[in-house]
Amino acid sequence: MPEIMGPATQEVADYLDICRKKRHGVDYDRAYTLSADEVEELLREVVAFRDEVMAWLREHRPELLAG
Repeated sequence: MPEIMGPATQEVADYLDICRKKRHGVDYDRAYTLSADEVEELLREVVAFRDEVMAWLREHRPELLAG
């Protein structure tokens, strides 16, 4: 993400990578280790990131949104 959207997205990229690694561990090592608070935080972050991506696309690549 930072390579495309700039260094301002590094923090969210790192956060999502941590979540990905945690999900991988949950999938393969143990179930039900995520708290409801962690799930809610991830959902908030993903929604905020989606909004950021959509704004970036509108500004830099609006042709990808057509259709």
